[in-house]
Amino acid sequence: MGLEARNDPHTGIQFTSILRDYWPSIIQWLDFALNYGLIALPASQLNAVIGNITNFLSSLTIPPFSPIEMMGDDFEGAVDLALRVWAGEFHRGEAMPYEHFYSLVFFFCRNLCEKDTAAMFVGALQAPTRASSFFETCAAQITAYRNTLSASDNSTKVAQSLANVCNWHTRLLALISDNWDGAWRWVIKHKALLEHAKALQTLVASPTATSHWALTQIGLLVGKADCRPEHLLGKLLHLARGDIIPALYGCLKAHDERSAEFATAQSLLKVLSAYLPYQAFAQAVSLSLSSYFSGSPIVPLGRCSHGWKVFVYLLARYYPVVATERRAYFAFACDNLNHLSCQNLHPGSSPSPTARRSCSGCRTVFYCSRECQREDWESLHRSECRSAATEREARRQGKQWFAWGSRGDLARAVLEFSNNSAELAQEKKWDNELSIVSWEKGMPTLVTPKRKKDCSRSSAHRQPHYVYPRLQALMRLPGNSSTRIIEGSFNHGTESIHVTARLLRRKKGDYVYLHGVAMIR
Repeated sequence: MGLEARNDPHTGIQFTSILRDYWPSIIQWLDFALNYGLIALPASQLNAVIGNITNFLSSLTIPPFSPIEMMGDDFEGAVDLALRVWAGEFHRGEAMPYEHFYSLVFFFCRNLCEKDTAAMFVGALQAPTRASSFFETCAAQITAYRNTLSASDNSTKVAQSLANVCNWHTRLLALISDNWDGAWRWVIKHKALLEHAKALQTLVASPTATSHWALTQIGLLVGKADCRPEHLLGKLLHLARGDIIPALYGCLKAHDERSAEFATAQSLLKVLSAYLPYQAFAQAVSLSLSSYFSGSPIVPLGRCSHGWKVFVYLLARYYPVVATERRAYFAFACDNLNHLSCQNLHPGSSPSPTARRSCSGCRTVFYCSRECQREDWESLHRSECRSAATEREARRQGKQWFAWGSRGDLARAVLEFSNNSAELAQEKKWDNELSIVSWEKGMPTLVTPKRKKDCSRSSAHRQPHYVYPRLQALMRLPGNSSTRIIEGSFNHGTESIHVTARLLRRKKGDYVYLHGVAMIR
């Protein structure tokens, strides 16, 4: 009757009215049928009961039916029942059949597409332990289908089933994350994104799957990961650990250099290469490629694109970094802008052996001595300490990267570029101009130098505002042949992080880091 009602408006109205009047009883009966089947029915009959119920629920989301009009306040009961089936409560520990998976994902996606039902669905998902079991099941389903494909001699039917699961899973992740800011926390915790990436790599390696489809899926995943700054590094790490880079490498090998697929794979590599300055991401990529190429740290280039060669070059440049090298990068670093005068340092001098001190109030600035800390407190940090502590905690709570100015991976990337760029070494205008390097398109590129006044003015709209006076003070410092100021800009989802650093040139010609300021646009 319900199927006939779709094509007959009059019948549809009558059927909706009947369901609305008896919906509380219907939900109770569906719940009873599942619980009774779990106790009394053999597996085949129980699966048939579950299949009928999931099909029934998903069918009610298709026009002319409206879940809210039909179920009213009992809509949450239907969602609760669907989530219990999804979590495997009635499957006796067995993997969920594909038909059940499809019906439930269809039910979830249809409700997430509507404003009223999306809010109620997300509300139910946020209940204690509900989100955990939901995303744990997402990961388990993909893993089960991937293992089935690996053990089935890559049959076309199994590969198509896994491809469909990945397709629906991508859509489900996109809709949930669009309606719930906190969803990525659970996606990462239960490795749903990681397992999805592994499944795509399995499909790329399968002769029965098309890399064109896999590229589309990879592009959607990278796009969703890159579109918001929350949990950004966590999302990128799981993509890397799920062998998304070897998957792109496989796509490059499978297609002609003049094809659209080849160009798409190169574009995705360029997007991801912009995050190689982040040490954790570079490490995850390196481990993934080493495993893919049988443990060898040297990635064979062969007949590969320029984009792949650039990616491998950047990876080798940013990883690995041992602890002694990391300490050496910041051996002279001190956030007191008058550090050189205060410590009577000059080019080629040795750094103080004193352990670096951090501000106990905000822990966002670092000093070489008590004297430098006291001087910076009086000149700048007194007015910014409380705001810095608030900003750091807010970004920590939101799982967002804190833009360190004189510490961290991005500051290290600026210093490394300065020590390895012949083009930068030829620039001689230190006093009124600063060099700008952009990592936003993957390969670090030296941009036309800008006047310090113009750069200071253009930074006024960046965040956080409390850093701006420090940036202005940094720009006012005199330039000479021994010190220079350079700005590096980096992608971070929808944000752009700008690290403005003052470097000291030593007698042997290399630079060391003095101090820096980081702002976000």
